[in-house]
Amino acid sequence: MERAIAASVRFGGHFVQGHIDTTATILSVTPEGNSLWVKLSPNDQSYLRYIIPKGYICLDGTSLTICEVNDDEGWFSIMLVAYTQSHVTMPTKKAGDRVNIEVDMLGKYVERIVEPMLFGDEQKAGGGYIEKLVKKYLEKKSNT
Repeated sequence: MERAIAASVRFGGHFVQGHIDTTATILSVTPEGNSLWVKLSPNDQSYLRYIIPKGYICLDGTSLTICEVNDDEGWFSIMLVAYTQSHVTMPTKKAGDRVNIEVDMLGKYVERIVEPMLFGDEQKAGGGYIEKLVKKYLEKKSNT
């Protein structure tokens, strides 16, 4: 596990808390030169919405960059360079093994705030904001 960063330090990564969101099954491990391509499928496919190319993900406590995402087939891939392979446990895994996943928490926060705005749930943060804007616009247009 990486150590927590102090608030006074320059930040250049992503936000994770050390909680497991779901697990993934390794579909394949493919060597390419001195790198390893790892293709994984989340066991709870709903988490694919938080996984984006060139975004970040935490696998078994290691922060890694996502290379590809295939929503239709339900998988994503990472690539482990030689340096990373020598410092993490992921290279010891093989197809069929499971790993723990924590997705970047910012995506979950954005969804939590935006969803009620779009679908009008006034009981949640930002709830009904879009609907209120449309009503205000229509009132303004009808008064002109």
